[in-house]
Amino acid sequence: METLSIVMMVSFFVVMPAFGIWAVIHNTRRMRANLERLAADLGLRLDPPDPPRGLTAAPPALVGSIRGKAVKIHTFSTGSGKSRTTWTAVVVTPVLTGDMTCSITRQGFGTRVLQLFGAKEITVGNREFDDAWFVQTNQPDFLRAALLPELQQKFRPFRGAFKLEQGLVTYTEQGLIANEAIRIRFGQATELACDLADLAEVQARHGAKG
Repeated sequence: METLSIVMMVSFFVVMPAFGIWAVIHNTRRMRANLERLAADLGLRLDPPDPPRGLTAAPPALVGSIRGKAVKIHTFSTGSGKSRTTWTAVVVTPVLTGDMTCSITRQGFGTRVLQLFGAKEITVGNREFDDAWFVQTNQPDFLRAALLPELQQKFRPFRGAFKLEQGLVTYTEQGLIANEAIRIRFGQATELACDLADLAEVQARHGAKG
């Protein structure tokens, strides 16, 4: 019985680390496959193109051009240790940017706190959209008119935040592109980020004022 217990203990300390390594490798390969499919869907390329070496290597970014705008999809982390959080972001660079800034985030505890500190949101008159999204901008009249019903519908699948600031349109969501559903959502997010970049270009050309 004592010998059996020793064998089981040794097996545990050998098998569990091996299983952990296998799981990391499996998840890394699956995520890369999702990134490769997303790159093909959007006409982007992986950077770097070759599979990374080492278990802790960061996922590759996707880079390229859509509608004549530079596009990048990448991961990054904030915090450290147990507070470390991983995010994935879409970054679109409009061809032309003016003075418009905006933030479109899910309504929730964070937005209620912002309102307590005086943050003001705009509404578009569609209760479903207004109840779901907290919209801030320095060009309220332009953005209210630009957020047409068909554009509002495109926001439905998302849980992250869209922003236009410092000449960039971004969509940021917690987590990695780890499965097909997330891959599809990020394809849609990239399309919507490009739509918002189109609006930024229109506002820049016409100099709309809020």
